[in-house]
Parts: sequence; structure tokens; C-alpha cells
Amino acid sequence: MLTELSIRNFAIIDALSISLEKGLTVLTGETGAGKSIIIDAIHLLVGGRGSAEFIRHGESKAEIEGLFIIDEEKHPVYEKMQEIGIDITDGMVVLRRDIALSGKSACRVNGKLVTIAILREIGRTLIDIHGQHEHQELMDDRLHLPLLDQFGGEKIVQALSEYQRLYKDYDYAVKQLKKLSQNEQQMVHRLDLIQFQHDEIESAELVLGEDDSLTEEKKKINNFERLHESLQTGYQSLTGEQRGLDWLSLAMNNLEEAAALDESTKGISESISNSYFIIEDAVSLIRDQLDSLEYDPERLDLIESRLNEINQLKRKYGKTIEEIVEYGSMIEEEIETLQNRETHIVKLEAQIKSIRADLLVEAKNLSELRQTYAKQLTNHIQKELQELYMEKTIFEAHFHKTAFTFTDADEVGEKRSRQYGVLYINEPRGTVKTTIKNCFWR
Repeated sequence: MLTELSIRNFAIIDALSISLEKGLTVLTGETGAGKSIIIDAIHLLVGGRGSAEFIRHGESKAEIEGLFIIDEEKHPVYEKMQEIGIDITDGMVVLRRDIALSGKSACRVNGKLVTIAILREIGRTLIDIHGQHEHQELMDDRLHLPLLDQFGGEKIVQALSEYQRLYKDYDYAVKQLKKLSQNEQQMVHRLDLIQFQHDEIESAELVLGEDDSLTEEKKKINNFERLHESLQTGYQSLTGEQRGLDWLSLAMNNLEEAAALDESTKGISESISNSYFIIEDAVSLIRDQLDSLEYDPERLDLIESRLNEINQLKRKYGKTIEEIVEYGSMIEEEIETLQNRETHIVKLEAQIKSIRADLLVEAKNLSELRQTYAKQLTNHIQKELQELYMEKTIFEAHFHKTAFTFTDADEVGEKRSRQYGVLYINEPRGTVKTTIKNCFWR
């Protein structure tokens, strides 16, 4: 639901912020107070047609922003947002639209720029604006079946979810079978290609993190002289007569004598002693580092060659060593499948047959549920119409099925059984007819 609405520089509105609660909200006021303008702003927020005429006089742009809180886990906005690659955090969707004097609009969803068309698609899942001359969701035949599913509630949701899960497995198996049933010459060429790629990756004997460690080692060798000079200077500054460690030792001894004479200086003495031993350990580490330093131009050539080999593999198979190794594992499975193609074809055909049988059972169950709830919906609407003194108005929902028998597994995906319906609203002045048309297999 819409919980927060912010409007700036829109028509007669300078700045307005509205917080909405659950339930019915009524806007009241005298003519010209701006009630319709707020509705117009909401209409633009969800993708309605806008122009520079909406901008408040003297301002450069109009700004409209709305916060929607989504309580339903399976709300259609989640699927729509996933399609366009925008995340929903804590069930919050923020829509924003800025209209410039040029008439152009900048649309954002959760901070990401989108087109007006995408904003309209998302907005359609969040708000339905009904008015005398406004777009009516009921007249959009693409939404008839989802409206019926929504009326059916959890039972239809579960049935549809189970059907979609099975169909996803079925569609994947059919595509795999179709791929394995391609021209044998193409299969041989594909096998040769991925076998070469697999051998190239295997022969490289890649180690995770190897490129990072080699790069660090290369940097160390290239900067050998500077590194050696810095370590040597640091070491000499601390060791030897009248150097850092020598003076620190003198200070430690004198402070130990002071601590024996005055208890209050004991803490200082301990700090200096600890520092001395820490620096002494550091000096030992610097000495070991100097002893281990060795300039090896041949090693540098080997590192350069290895890094070049890794970079060539990255250009072909992945941005990182992890991605290259993953790709190698993936094509290894494909190689096994192609080498045993006939066996896999037999397994896939049996799998498709089994899933198809379950799929038809779920399809029948889903269809029967929809027809049952369509009757309930018709009865509910007729009752409401009678209470509105529209007893001569008739609401009917019709389903027309087109049967289709699958002959070959690889034809699936090309052909679908469809379900059609026609919605008739009979009125004294005539008949209004709209078609319900939605893919049954989805």
C-alpha cells in the first residue's frame, strides 16, 4: 500500500507530504482546494502521461515521490522488479518522478533510473486508479486471469506455483533434449571445441589466489633495490652503538632504577621495557627479511610468463581464476553428456514423459479450481449488482478450452495449450463484451 506521498512544485502545490494508514482514506475540501491534483500526482507517479504544464509557475521542475510497503510475499511487484534487476529491501518500493520544463521525465525505482514504460509496468502492480474517464483494470484483458487467481486466494496460488515449478523442469528437459538431438556434425564440432578448452584449462593447473600472490612477488622483485635500501636503513638506525635500540636500552635500565626508588614510576618503566623487547623482536624480523632478499631476474621472467598465461585464460573463460575453474567444471559435465549422448537422450525422454504426466494432472487441477472460483466470483458480483439496484445487469465468465496433444517432446516450447474466456456484461442499453485471453501454460 501507499504509505508516504511527497509532492513538490506540482500545479498549485508548493510542498506537500502525506502519510497514509491502512483502510479507507478520504480527501475532502472545497472546489479548487487541490483534491484532484493529488490524484493527478499519483497518476503521474505510476507512469501516467506528464507535461511541463504540471510544473508550478516559476519553478524549474516538479517532483513526486511515493513509498509503498508490500506486505504480501508473493505480490506481483516482486516478479516485475526481479525481471528488471532491482532489489526490494524490507518490502519497500520507492517510486520517484521528476518532470522538467522541457517536458522530459526522470523516473526512478528504489533509486535506479528506469524508463516511463517500466515505471508504468511496476505502477500497474501497485495502484489501480478508477475514475469516470480513467483507465479501468477490468477492461484490460491481460489482467483478467490474474484477477481471478487473486480472488481464488491461496488455493489457486499453491496450484499455480506447483504447476509453474513442474513446467520449469519440463521446459528445461525439453530444451536439453532438443540440444542433444541437433545435427550430429554440430555435436562433433561442439565436442571438439569444449574438449580443447577443457584441456587448456586443465594443463594450466591453476591455483586459487595464484595471480594475486604472483603479482605481489613481481612487485617485490621489481622494487628490490628500494626495498633493500629501506630495510637496511631501518635496521642500521636501530642497531649498533649510539643507535636507537642502544639508547632505548639505556633508558630502560635507568627507569628500572627509578622504579626501585619511586613506586609511581613503575608503570613508565614497564612501558619502556615492553617497547624495548617489541623493537628488539622487530629488529630480528628485519634482519631475517634482509637475509631472505634475493634479486632473481630469471624468477621475474617466469612470473611474467605465468601471469601472461593466466591473463589469456581470463580473456577467454572468466574474469577471475574462480570463474575459469567453474567454467572448466561446467564444460567437463557437457563433455561427458556429449560423449554419452544416446544414453542421455533415453533418460531425458523418460524424464519428459514422467513430468508431462504430472504436469497434465496439475494443469487439470488448476483449471478446475479457476472454473470453480469463477462461478463464486460471478455469484458475488451478481449479488453486489442487485444491492446497487442493477438487477437487470448480468455478469458472466466463460472459459473456452483449445485442446492440444503433444506428439514430439521437442515441439513443447513451440506450442502451448491456451485458455480463453469471454466476459459479457449485459445492460439495458446493450452488451459490453471484453475478451479474457491468457496463456494456460505458463
